[in-house]
This record gives sequence, structure tokens and C-alpha cells, in this order.
Amino acid sequence: MTAVHAKPGEPVRPGAVLLEVSGRPLIALPGAVPIYRDLKPGAHGEDIGQFQRALQSLGYDTGGDTAGEFGSGTKTALTRLYAKLGFDHPVTGTDDEARLKAAEQAVDTAQRQVDLLKSQIAAASSATSGAATAPDGRPAAGPKEAVGGESLDTQLRYARKTLVSAQSDRARLVETTGPMLPVSEAVFLPAFPAQVTAFSAKVGDPVKAPLITLSTGELGVTSRMTPDRAALLKPGMPVEIEVTGSDRHTTGKVASVGEPTAADPAAEGTPGGAGGAGGGGALMAQVLITPDTVLGPDWAGRDVQLTVTAASSGADVLVVPLSAVSTGADGKASVVKVAQDPGGPPTARVDVVAGLAGGGFVQVTPVRTGELAPGDRVMVSEK
Repeated sequence: MTAVHAKPGEPVRPGAVLLEVSGRPLIALPGAVPIYRDLKPGAHGEDIGQFQRALQSLGYDTGGDTAGEFGSGTKTALTRLYAKLGFDHPVTGTDDEARLKAAEQAVDTAQRQVDLLKSQIAAASSATSGAATAPDGRPAAGPKEAVGGESLDTQLRYARKTLVSAQSDRARLVETTGPMLPVSEAVFLPAFPAQVTAFSAKVGDPVKAPLITLSTGELGVTSRMTPDRAALLKPGMPVEIEVTGSDRHTTGKVASVGEPTAADPAAEGTPGGAGGAGGGGALMAQVLITPDTVLGPDWAGRDVQLTVTAASSGADVLVVPLSAVSTGADGKASVVKVAQDPGGPPTARVDVVAGLAGGGFVQVTPVRTGELAPGDRVMVSEK
């Protein structure tokens, strides 16, 4: 790699040069389909049409070229793009240049022969039409006749055919040679601005794939949750997003909740957020989160922990640890209150109505008012 023009985290605009390899540029262009072949004059296809649209979006007119056909207008636009970027435009090859030069010479030679014959015919026609005779007394050749050969008119007819053939050969070469876009000098990106995520080499290092990694559009967060957890979520719910093992955090909102499907244990990113990822083949629902602020490139690919507020009590409530609540055979929930008064009973069972749960705690309301109050101790396990 001989030069770097784009830095990780900085926005990449259409038409920008990302880097150079052996002095040749890698250009970012708008388009959904990756470039998979050299784009050459005379070529046809949807990839040519995509390239033409990219040139036009950057302000380079492709002239009268038919969409999807690499013609002279596209060659001119490509040449202007490279000139603007400060690079010589690539061509189809030195062999093609030599063939084109030979074709030009063939046209010039044929044209000179036609012009010569036309001048000879004109000179012969202007000669006097007297009763000229040859030295042996026979009539001399006519003004458009060649002595001992074809007439000048016949020679001119063949010369014109040769000229037309040479011009046709030259036109075919012009149509299929000249400025081109090599597959190694362009990357099509579906959305802008894009960002450089990483380089695999630095200036002076040998090139190895992948040389550059880019991301397009804004980063989002994806999680896979068990159906029971996903059922609690609705689009628009607020979410706290925290990078695992880091103090970086932000907020966002639930964008969508997918239908539960069988999880692929080999799929990347299946461990997800608060829901976890379950075993292979378990039903999981995909949840998409939209961050409230644009996430930087250092967030890309990181594991995050999600905290979703599925519901709120709206006011201060009495809560106990989840493990403190038990359900009896009659289906009633209760907690065991530990006495604070040494003279009273050591424990007392208090019937409660459980409410919202979150963060390891659950809201409880004593069935009989006053049996449980803030500060009371409750049993979370028995030995």
C-alpha cells in the first residue's frame, strides 16, 4: 500500500479515493452491486448501467450512451473523473493502443489511395479529346483507362471498398478500447456516508485481503431474545445500551420485534443482550434497536447489554428480591418477613400481590395493609 486517504471513523463521500496501491487509486462509488469484472468500452450489462449512474450522480455526463452500454460518452466521463482525482485514467492495454495506431494508419493509407486515383481521373478527364494515337498507329488509351491493366474507375471502386473496410475496423477498435475501470480501482457502496472500519495494512506493507473494511449507513443494535421476553417488548420502548466490559453506554428505542424462529447456533451474533441466546435450534425472536445518537465506528461488532423498560409503576413502590417471593399450593404469593424485634416471632408469612418485575426485584403489595413496610427484612433463602 502506497498511500492512505481515508481514516477510520471519518465519513467517506461518493467519488473519494480511499487508498492507493502501487500509486493507483481505490475509488468509492455509489451502487448496490459489487464490481466483479473490469468495466471496458463496448461492454454491456447492469453493472455498466450502475457505473454510468454513479458517474452521473457525481456530475459527469455520459453523453448519448445507452444505459448499460459502455460507449464514448462513458469513456469521456470516466476520463474526467480520473482527471479530477489527479490520476491518469487506465486504458485497456498497450496492445490495444498499438492495434488502434495500426488501424489509423490503414485508414490514412486507404484514404490517400482514393485521393490519388480521384486526382488521376480528374487529370485524365481534363486532357484534350483530340484524335490521339499510339506510336504504333493504334488509338491511344482513353482518359480513364489504364494501359495494360484495370481502368482508373475500377481501381477507385476497389480503393473505396478498402477505405470503408479500414474505417470499419478502426471504429470497432475505438468502440472496444481506451479508458476503462479496473475491478481493482473501485468499490461500490450501497449507502453514503460510509465509514472505514479497519485497515489490514499500513503504508509500505504488502497488500493482503481484506485490505480495507467499510461500513455503510448508521450502526444499529440487534438482539435475539426468547419469545416470552420478546413478547414484553413493543416498538418505541426506551432501551439502555451498554458495551459489555466497558463504561460506554447510550440510549435507544425498540425499532421492531420479529416473530420467533429457530435459531441457527452457527449464526454470528446469536448471543444477544438481555435475552440471551438459548441452545441450538431454540425459538428466538430478533429485536432491532435504534440508538438515539449516532454510534461511532468503535461500536461496530461489539457485544452490548440491553436494558429495556417494558413497564413502569409510575411512582415509588414497595419491592423485594425476586427470590423472596414464593407461591403456595393455593396459588397465592407470599414473602417471609424476618422479625426485627428480638422479643417477637422470628418470622411471619405475609401474603402479597406481585406486580412489575425488573432488575432482580419485584413489586409487592401486602394483602393486609401495614403487614409489610419499607425497611422490613424478608427471607430470600432458607438453610
